[in-house]
Formats: sequence, C-alpha cells, structure tokens
Amino acid sequence: MIRTMVIESEGLLRCALHNTIEAHPKLSVVAGAGFDASALAAVRDHQPMIVLMHLDTGLSQSLYLVDRLRRGHPQMALLGLTSQVNHPILSRLLEMGVQGLLSKAASQSQLHTMLIRLAQGEHVIGPDIAQHLAMASLPSQSGSPFQTLTARELEVGLSLIEGERMPAIAKRLNVSPKTVATYKYRIYEKLNLDTEVALLKLALLHGLIEIDPPVSQASLF
Repeated sequence: MIRTMVIESEGLLRCALHNTIEAHPKLSVVAGAGFDASALAAVRDHQPMIVLMHLDTGLSQSLYLVDRLRRGHPQMALLGLTSQVNHPILSRLLEMGVQGLLSKAASQSQLHTMLIRLAQGEHVIGPDIAQHLAMASLPSQSGSPFQTLTARELEVGLSLIEGERMPAIAKRLNVSPKTVATYKYRIYEKLNLDTEVALLKLALLHGLIEIDPPVSQASLF
C-alpha cells in the first residue's frame, strides 16, 4: 500500500482529495493537514511515502513547507497540484526538490498513475505543465524577474503580495522582523521597485497571482 498525505487548507477539498486518492486499491491517505505547523507534525507522526500539496491555497506557505520537508524528510516524494500551470513558482519548486507537478484539470486516473510512479522513485510532470516549462526555457522567451530572487526572497515576496504583514511573516519563518525587512528591501532592489503596490502590480503582470473578475448580478440568474 502506498501511504500518502494531503496538505490542503479547506476541509471540504481535503476530504475530496482523500476520497479521490483512496478510490485506487493501492493508495491510502494516512493523514491530512492545512498549510501550518500541523502539516509538519503529521508528516513526522505518520511518515507518508508521498505528500500531495494543493499549491493554489498557499503559494508562499508551500515554499516554506517544501523547504522544511526536503530537509527533514529527503526520502519522501512531494507532489504539487495546481490550476496555474504556467505559474513562475513551479520551476522554483522543482529546483527545491518537488518530484511531481499536476494540473487540477487532470483526471482521477492521471492522479493515481502519477502517485504510483512517484512511489517508484520517478519524477513526473503533467503534460500541460511540462509544455509551459519547456516554452519558458526557450531563448526567445523573456523570463520572469521573480526568477532572480532566492527561494526565501520569493517566499517573503509572495507573503507580502498575499497581504501578510512583516511581523506575522517573521513569526511564521522563526526569524526577526528586521530579517524580514532585509529580505523585503533586497526584493525591491532586485526588482527595481520601491513600494508594495508596485510589487503587487509586477506580480499581476507576470502571473504570480490572479484576481478573479467580479461576478455580475445577471450571471447569478
């Protein structure tokens, strides 16, 4: 039996992923958690072979968890699930040691196949994500300026973009607020910015975040 764990902030979605995975007779879900300290504790207590992370619900937190899990459990496979198949963070996650990436548009059987292949020690990327990664690597394609950031700088930058304040970031990363401020100004220097508003605009321009369009009243009927 292949022991898996699901990291997803929303309980209903976590339950849906749990049921989808366990529809295969060779797969079991031994634990579930959100993007917080409970995820690290659950990994330590249940020792899954594979951890599935729903990246869309916590991009900055996913960088932190990948870093911690890779250092603490190097033998465990990590699979990222996302709807943003062209997101610049995906190549960074692969560099950090994530072994699998899959689009949320994938079928149940594709998810099962990927989990089994990961358990066999393979590195697997869904075809739509692989296509975007290949296109982004072409010489004619201008890279995202966010690729110039270190993993920790990108994590802090995403946290700021998502609206998290510096004291909260410092507490979550277990560093001083002064250290977070240093990362912030390194980000500004590398990206040639001077405000968080400018950082947000650049993130929108390069697809780091998406803003859902407003729903009109007419579309509700």
